Amino acid sequence: MAGPGAALSDRIPKVGASSEQGFLGNDVHITRKDIWYAEGGPSISRAEWFHLISRDPSLQLARDVIVENAQGEKVSLQEPTLTVWLEWPHRVEGRAEALFWHSDGNVSAKAPDLDTRCKMYVIAAAFQAQLQNDQGEVYGARG
Repeated sequence: MAGPGAALSDRIPKVGASSEQGFLGNDVHITRKDIWYAEGGPSISRAEWFHLISRDPSLQLARDVIVENAQGEKVSLQEPTLTVWLEWPHRVEGRAEALFWHSDGNVSAKAPDLDTRCKMYVIAAAFQAQLQNDQGEVYGARG
């Protein structure tokens, strides 16, 4: 189930973590596949992801982000597709960021809160895709 993006997911602090049932610690994925971790199937290309970022002023390709973990330690995250959602209502630059990344034909976020899931739904609609959590449960427009 884990692809190359899994290592990044393990390092991203749960800064957007929500205590809502079913979401704490759960990654959410924008996918065109029937199940996000399936081998093959329709995917979102890296080029499509970069094109969407270039058209959406609320998204910024960061590639290297420093955030704070639960212990207050600074963590440097480096990934070529790492993207910051600049309009996340709870954003504190360098401390709490809503982050997306592209991996294995999907766009993912670590433990996204409701605001972030709603943004992800908008992105999914642009890709004619859907939102799924780690278990493959599909979410709609209201996150």
